[in-house]
Amino acid sequence: MTDASDSGLRGLVSVRLVAIVSVLLLAGVGVGMAFTAPAEPTADGIVTGVEERYDDADSYVGTVEISATYENESGTYDRSATARVQSLAPDRHRVEVLAPERYNGTVAATNGSAVWVARGAGTAAVQPLNATQQDWLSRANVSAAVDRLRENATVEKTGTATVDGHETYVLAVTPDNESYDANATVYVDTDDYRVRKVEAVASHDGETVRTTMHFRDFTFGVDIHESTFQPPTDRSVVVASLDRTSYDSLDAAAADLNFSVATPTVPADFAADRVVVSRYGEDATLTSTYTNGSDTIAVIQSERNPLSRLDTDGETVTVGSVEATYVEVRDAGVVFWEADGRTYAVAGSVDRSTLVGVADSVAE
Repeated sequence: MTDASDSGLRGLVSVRLVAIVSVLLLAGVGVGMAFTAPAEPTADGIVTGVEERYDDADSYVGTVEISATYENESGTYDRSATARVQSLAPDRHRVEVLAPERYNGTVAATNGSAVWVARGAGTAAVQPLNATQQDWLSRANVSAAVDRLRENATVEKTGTATVDGHETYVLAVTPDNESYDANATVYVDTDDYRVRKVEAVASHDGETVRTTMHFRDFTFGVDIHESTFQPPTDRSVVVASLDRTSYDSLDAAAADLNFSVATPTVPADFAADRVVVSRYGEDATLTSTYTNGSDTIAVIQSERNPLSRLDTDGETVTVGSVEATYVEVRDAGVVFWEADGRTYAVAGSVDRSTLVGVADSVAE
């Protein structure tokens, strides 16, 4: 569903703003040794202090609390999550979700050569690192991240503030590219140069995302066994890679699939936009999107269940001869159901009745 629902703003936040403050985020969980700095360091001196402190940390364990508010013309949506993070230099990382409850026990980790994801129970999925993941791992090199920060953003020291009982320097981070309406405020401990908190705001196309991250209870220089970053051995493991192929038409995609593909009936003012097949191991997911210039409808037909992360306590609706679930995710609606061992979904920024109508054409 990512192809259909990711807005330009989320792309902006994940690619641009996160990249700009990545050094500070990483350093916030990677400092812990004493550092002799000027009594009143400049903004550049603070960033350098953070960099040096991170380079001194071989390992860390701690908790990250994240809260986010999404605002658009449809309303305001709040989300929050808590995760336990562990890292062992140079390239082993593990994140375990503690909250919200429905994701409790979900783990994502890398041992430097592969990434794996496992939920609280069931199969663990493992895949070799792709180019994007390799790039993000390279960002753990704080020296390189500092260079990117200094090349792409302006960092100003604006004063001091108390965060969780600790005195911090306050840094304002602003992208140099004025086309991005985004900024971050980073709170760096005046004593040991760890990052205590990050606040970020980004706006695009009438939507605003406000995110706050607290870094709590971090311990540095701890002994972490290598097995922490290896896939679990007490469950079935699927070794797979994620491949994506674009097609010119639904028929062309269907010819490469091993299951029957339904042709959806969409409103007359919608035209075909993209057709993409994602393969995860032996399972394929077909996503076809349609647009009228302002709204988008996505139809998903899959051999696996990529929508299992959605809330399942939505409204029950009938499509074709099967029962489906309708939920609202921010400013979009989703109708999803299972049939013949496959998962189907119709998602979009249109009203409920339109989505149900398209879903009905697929289910039939």
